Amino acid sequence: MRQVVMHTAGDVRVEEREDPRIVEPTDAIIRLTATCICGSDLWPYRGVEPADQQVMGHEYVGVVEEIGADVKNVKVGAFVVGSFVISDNTCEIRRSGYQSQCVHGSFVAQTIGTQSERARIPYADGTLVPTPGRPDPELIPSLLAASDVLGTGWFGAVAAEAGPGKTVAVVGDGAVGLMGVLAAKQLGAERIIHLFDLARPTPTTPAARSRRRARPSVRASVQRVLGKLAVPAVVVNAQQDLIAANPMGRALFAPHFEAEEPNLARFIFLDPRARDFYVDWPLARSMTAAMLRLEAGRDPLNQELTAHIGELSTLSPQFRADWAERDVHEHRTGRKVYRHPEVGEIDVTFDVFELPGEPGLSICAYSVEEGSPSAGRFALLSSWAATQGFGSRQRVTAAHGEEPAGRTEPIPFDKRGTFFTNGMA
Repeated sequence: MRQVVMHTAGDVRVEEREDPRIVEPTDAIIRLTATCICGSDLWPYRGVEPADQQVMGHEYVGVVEEIGADVKNVKVGAFVVGSFVISDNTCEIRRSGYQSQCVHGSFVAQTIGTQSERARIPYADGTLVPTPGRPDPELIPSLLAASDVLGTGWFGAVAAEAGPGKTVAVVGDGAVGLMGVLAAKQLGAERIIHLFDLARPTPTTPAARSRRRARPSVRASVQRVLGKLAVPAVVVNAQQDLIAANPMGRALFAPHFEAEEPNLARFIFLDPRARDFYVDWPLARSMTAAMLRLEAGRDPLNQELTAHIGELSTLSPQFRADWAERDVHEHRTGRKVYRHPEVGEIDVTFDVFELPGEPGLSICAYSVEEGSPSAGRFALLSSWAATQGFGSRQRVTAAHGEEPAGRTEPIPFDKRGTFFTNGMA
């Protein structure tokens, strides 16, 4: 018979193999009518898991051709849907509802392989489910979902004890995730939270992100307040986007603002310069992940935040590791040390002020102790900012029906309705 074999990552072949035969009296031999490639098959194909002469396939339907002497519930000629997990369907663990942990169990993948013309299925009575008659040909591909997806999603909902009065969270929008949503609903869950964006790789180019979401802006009155502050100040949101800044804030975070859509977390985890800019980079990244986790817990339905976390998880192994620590952190005041590329190390105290009229936005202001070495570097930073023209050519966005002011000190960074003025800092 022909069978699919993965010799190593990326090397998949269809080979001639011996036809299977009955080994144990509980076995059955089936002729495969349909099979498919699962997303998990891509793990060894891409080298995420090892592969060495590995037989492929674990989702399958077919016709029984031969049965062992102890098989009672499956007859020759029956059309069957096969489970991706072998189970005797009688052990104590199985009777408790955990078929995948059967004492005689094993996985079809890598051991049997059903991307083939025939297969030997152990414990046929517990693993194969006969259909009521022969299904129509157009229905057969759909039955493959019952081989893995249906059982996995249903098992997840049962293991989570979904039911009346319960709130259930389902992470992922692949076939199993969607089946988990359907199963939780079928079991009577009162509320189902579908966290699909946490598991979805998101567009990472600026153009793709701008299509995905509209960046927020601040009111002109907030912009005026920023411009009056003598210390560096920026406006940030839950995703840690840098929404606006005064000239000193723009100067302090100059490397961050080189991005088309500046974001503190994206710079910390994705820009190699972050390791030099943040003197204690390990602390900066762990605290950043902890702040994002806190915001995700506060607002689990914030699609922009979950998309941002998904982007960082996709692109940064370090973020995935820090996120897995499950720490949370409230960022209100504290001390940071930056190694600025123009003026050197600056030891600052930061304070965060929420904007009640701008839900989700906060002003972060940075100050230094009078007479300290950092105070001298702050003066240098102010002089350097003036030479860069941060206050002379600025992008201003009108918000909430306000007209942009003629004198505009802050520097907002928004893509909508942007124009330039010649206000003086």
